[in-house]
Amino acid sequence: MYAALVLRPGDAQPHFTPLFEEKSLDSLLQTHGARKADYVNGLYTLVERGIKPLSESSGQITLYDLLWKPLHKELVGVKTIYFSPSGLLHHLNLAAIPIGIDSVLGDRYQLVEVGSTVHSP
Repeated sequence: MYAALVLRPGDAQPHFTPLFEEKSLDSLLQTHGARKADYVNGLYTLVERGIKPLSESSGQITLYDLLWKPLHKELVGVKTIYFSPSGLLHHLNLAAIPIGIDSVLGDRYQLVEVGSTVHSP
């Protein structure tokens, strides 16, 4: 099970947001013999951009729906996000996930990947 702990300035404790089961992401990352360019285009494009995403051909949801949509309400007013990916999330370029017809997450947020969320004095 994947989840996010969102900690905003002034919060006394992080907010727990469940995201998805690993099998959902694993099925999106399966290439099934597809050419690498087609596979990448399927992950990081929208129908409106002229390319049919994997979600339409396989009945699965998009990366945005799976990973980011559950976090949307927690990120209102946020510009910079520090994150530490785990598991299969290391295989993704979060900044390249489309959020609209002409924008990606990297256009909306400054995404800063960190090795750990542990703070040491």
